[in-house]
Amino acid sequence: MDELLARVSVRSGEKLEFRRVTSPDQPRRDELVRLYTHKGDPWVWQITQALDGQTPGLEAIFYTAMLEGRIIGGIAIEKTAWAGLLSHVFVVPEHRRKGIASLLIEKMLADFRGHGGRFLTLGTGFGSPAYHIYRSFGFVSMIEGSGQMVLSDLDDFDAVYDADRPVSVAPIAWRHWPLASALFTIKEGRFVRSVYHRAYGPTELEGPFLFSLRPALESKAQAAVLETEFPAVAGMATLHPDPRWSEQVRLLDLFLHPRFERQAGKLLAALDLAGGKVQCHIDATADTLAAALAEHGFRQEALLRAQLMSHGKPIDVLLMSR
Repeated sequence: MDELLARVSVRSGEKLEFRRVTSPDQPRRDELVRLYTHKGDPWVWQITQALDGQTPGLEAIFYTAMLEGRIIGGIAIEKTAWAGLLSHVFVVPEHRRKGIASLLIEKMLADFRGHGGRFLTLGTGFGSPAYHIYRSFGFVSMIEGSGQMVLSDLDDFDAVYDADRPVSVAPIAWRHWPLASALFTIKEGRFVRSVYHRAYGPTELEGPFLFSLRPALESKAQAAVLETEFPAVAGMATLHPDPRWSEQVRLLDLFLHPRFERQAGKLLAALDLAGGKVQCHIDATADTLAAALAEHGFRQEALLRAQLMSHGKPIDVLLMSR
């Protein structure tokens, strides 16, 4: 569906239409794909899947700036319930420096909030022009000096992860994308979150999630989430062939909200760990995770002292394998 949001004159005096395109949408499909062709995969794949209606449970919304019937800029939101990802911000080069990107963000945020959105994540270059534009709209860095940013209208983000809520395990799916990204922003969780995706400390999952979802959908990897009825993703486990070892070893990543770490065994039980060596890296202080891994046949292979640094503090990493 393609809806008009507003008609606005920009700095150049040109009159633009700002529109909301909700997936699936065939009339605008090819033009939107052309706009974002430069991004490559997996993002073009994701955009195509969304516009073709192949992302069940996920709202994919494209906000476009149009001049004389042609799309000259766009921004997208991928949304599940209260959580969203801001992605695909682009204005064609000949129409930059006219304030179009800021207008797109303004229209998107008003619409996002008007449809129940309360939490947005994004990734950009720290200190870049885009970074400062996002800051002007209330986005803040997840950690000092980072281009990983969040905008939260939630009164109590911590309450999202209420351990008294019923949980279930599900194969990774499109609907989990914004919710998993929200989980990975938490500050109180373990530092080692995903070796495969190089996620250490608070971060967002716009790109990394797709690099697990697509292989899982194509049966080239495995991934599962622990979800609550809120809805929220309280934990995620991925199992990928490790390219560092000619894919002869598989790499397991396991991250849960601290209140749900006792449920780690449920995530592990959802994966097929048989058929070759599997390695998993966790914080050396993650005793609950280590115990869950031991129950599934993992044993300590090495203690990697001061393997990582966080705010000047060394982080020891436990390497477990089976």
